[in-house]
Amino acid sequence: GRPRAGQRVCVFDNRGVGSSSVPDGPYSTEAMAEDTIALMDHLGWRRAHIVGFSLGGMVAMKLASLNRHRIKSLALISTHTGVAHAHRPPLPLQ
Repeated sequence: GRPRAGQRVCVFDNRGVGSSSVPDGPYSTEAMAEDTIALMDHLGWRRAHIVGFSLGGMVAMKLASLNRHRIKSLALISTHTGVAHAHRPPLPLQ
């Protein structure tokens, strides 16, 4: 849906993706969460509703774990907690 009157929306690319710069890696979800906080600070946003899709969801989870006081709400879409915690679904029965 569309934002209500008076709401601002910021959609951005994580480092190394899309139109963002490509600093030397490796990248981590923690570093990308810190990038998000820096962007919020730049925009003057003390708190925000956060929506993360796929890798963005992993970054949003890290953001919430490190800076929950900056989060009004958290929506995670098509994501998981990270490769180290991923579980392969069981194979279908034949």
